Amino acid sequence: MTLSWADVTVRLMKAETQRFRRSAIAALLMLAGTGAAGAADFVALRDIDPSIVQAMHYATPNNFTGKPVAGYENGECLVTRPTADALAKAQEKLSARGLTLVVFDCYRPTQGVQDFVDWAERKDLDTEPAKRFYAPDVPPNRLFQLGYIAHKSGHSRGGTVDLGLAEIGAKVAIGPVPATGDCRDTAATAGVRDMGTSFDCFDPRSWVGAKGLSKAQRANRKALTDAMVSAGFKPYSKEWWHFSLAAGDAGTAFDFPANAASLPDATGE
Repeated sequence: MTLSWADVTVRLMKAETQRFRRSAIAALLMLAGTGAAGAADFVALRDIDPSIVQAMHYATPNNFTGKPVAGYENGECLVTRPTADALAKAQEKLSARGLTLVVFDCYRPTQGVQDFVDWAERKDLDTEPAKRFYAPDVPPNRLFQLGYIAHKSGHSRGGTVDLGLAEIGAKVAIGPVPATGDCRDTAATAGVRDMGTSFDCFDPRSWVGAKGLSKAQRANRKALTDAMVSAGFKPYSKEWWHFSLAAGDAGTAFDFPANAASLPDATGE
């Protein structure tokens, strides 16, 4: 659906909740300048390389918020076309070694980013099993200060992805939040290679240069990083799973649902 400036302005004026105002503002940004062209450049990763495994945690309750995240309707990886092409290049390199990429998160609607912020501002976080697993030693009042939660994300611009590795043919599955252990010793995604922590582990052990990893864990991280860097991605020092492609950044933070049916066509409609 294409919104005119008048349509969005009316929605903004009639907005009764803070979240609806944020969505209306995001729609205004989408209409501005390069916004429409950037949105039209998004694709479903499965249409570019269906061999890449998808385990999209935020479409399920099995993530650090303990519930499906706003804007994740079908658990589908959407990225800009340059990002998808680069991922296919990394996948080709890994498949020669019998490995496959496993994507945990791709495009993130801005309403999903706000969901993270709302979660981090809750007063009862320490009572939540998901928080205990994913952020076992982080006081709730330091989630922003330590950089684990942010008010903006490169994911919303389509050029950033979170991912791990698995052997080709492995049974990859998103499991429930474990009742015992935490993200430093237990993976939240079955079938993936051991990287020393689970995806989304809020702990220094997740840093690229973390100490105390086994030889196999270091080798797995290196295999992932080497493949991604060779395809043009830049790693993030505090999250082994996080990579961004500068050439794949659409330049605008979008808020359409993470669902291929919501993608604009080539004309931006």
